[in-house]
Amino acid sequence: WSKPSANFFEYAASQVMKQTSGAPMQLWMIGDNQSLDFEAATACGWQALHLDRDLNAKNEPWQIRSLVEVLERLSSS
Repeated sequence: WSKPSANFFEYAASQVMKQTSGAPMQLWMIGDNQSLDFEAATACGWQALHLDRDLNAKNEPWQIRSLVEVLERLSSS
């Protein structure tokens, strides 16, 4: 499977849950492709951020310019 297939995200989630002994957690996708990373992940129920270094799209709350911003977003969620 590959992105944006829901199977990709479901398989990844199942592997994470195995590694964490089924502990509850939030899954995040941080990627630079809006459709393959952000939209596909959110469609599968994941939290997601779109890494748009040039801010080619509108300045949406789910966009970041740098990976440095990830910790700020995660700590505020």
